[in-house]
Amino acid sequence: MLRAAFRYLMLMLWLCAAWVVAAQEQPRNTDTYTVQAGDTLFRIAQQFNTSVDELVRLNNIANVNLIFVGQVLFVPSADAALSLDLTPERGIGIFVNVPEFNATLNTLSTLDIAWVRLTLNWREIEPVRGAPDLAAYDAAIDALHNAGYRVMLTLVGAPDWARPSATPFVLGLRQLTPPDNPADFGAFAGSIAARYKGKVQAYEIWAEQNLRRMWLDPTTVSRETARLAPLSYVDLLRESYNAIKAAAPESLVITGGLALTNLNSAPNSVEDRLFLRQMLEGGALSFSDAIGVRLEGFANAPDATCCEAEAFKNAVNFYAGETLRDYRRLVRDYGGSNTPLWVTRFGWGTAENNGLATPNMDETPYLAQNTPQAQADYAARAFALAQETGFVASMVYDNLNGCAANNAQACFYSVIDSTSQPRPLLAVLQRQN
Repeated sequence: MLRAAFRYLMLMLWLCAAWVVAAQEQPRNTDTYTVQAGDTLFRIAQQFNTSVDELVRLNNIANVNLIFVGQVLFVPSADAALSLDLTPERGIGIFVNVPEFNATLNTLSTLDIAWVRLTLNWREIEPVRGAPDLAAYDAAIDALHNAGYRVMLTLVGAPDWARPSATPFVLGLRQLTPPDNPADFGAFAGSIAARYKGKVQAYEIWAEQNLRRMWLDPTTVSRETARLAPLSYVDLLRESYNAIKAAAPESLVITGGLALTNLNSAPNSVEDRLFLRQMLEGGALSFSDAIGVRLEGFANAPDATCCEAEAFKNAVNFYAGETLRDYRRLVRDYGGSNTPLWVTRFGWGTAENNGLATPNMDETPYLAQNTPQAQADYAARAFALAQETGFVASMVYDNLNGCAANNAQACFYSVIDSTSQPRPLLAVLQRQN
């Protein structure tokens, strides 16, 4: 009789526990787990990479020693374990060499942004060794600093004198190659950090180094034999990190954001997840403060999930939310639990009102599919998505004035179109009074 009474009591306790969970609204970023024979809260906490205290909080458990087989518990989801509780800061990329730069500054002043990103191509500013021409950047950075913005520089390129192995074929191209000696790039990065100490707060080291056109082997002799340079990107990152930290220790160093591609063809490109893994295995976390991300959704909404059969919908690489989660998991798995992602460039391109170029419908059909309104809607949703993740430190939109800079590719993403009119995207970025 006592045994039956005990079983009845246990059943009632279990029903009460189950009722409490059923009546409780499921907390955000949680899954459910059904207690198995032999489970304890400690074992469950280990299984889901959380703590007993967190399980107690999520489930309103009164006695940590009392759980029941069949009881349904709320547990942190896999994505919840990725969070760093960060609120991303907004930014935007601009071009410096444009007519009426003051007009650019005036438009910037209406935007709700903290960061402004500029790209500095070493090949263009220092064609003659020891004689860099930084006048335009000096003026722009001074103006941005005085206006209270934080500035991020993306450093790319190598002048001809820093790549003596370059063939005549390569010297005649606009494609980027790394320098022969990564220490030369480190010296350049250190000199820029010293010049702009206190005015530039972050440096992105290179960009899209998983593509041949951005990391071309300087010894290439023909288009048919072109391939990615054999130089390790992490070697370049290490030299840059050490030099920048020596010149301006407070500056942030961010890894170059990768091109989103599912093509893994050794001569031409490396799939971005694979390249990131190689970077992490090579020690990139030891020489960076954040992992850079170049985020694009092609014609997919930021919160869409993979995959569909249509081109640019058929691989995980073409979905912004999937990219953020995949990158964060990789960084965490390689020991970067406290290392945030930094979206150094993001956006959705639209072909409307780009008088500088016609999209290649075979290679970039999404540019014609995205309307200016969709471009704006996707950007707004991307900001919201990044905030929900909790592991993105900054979201820098690309770009404000690419059309005015006469950059045909950037014009697809520009806030101001080629008719000098703002796209609907401007309203997303503007400060709300």
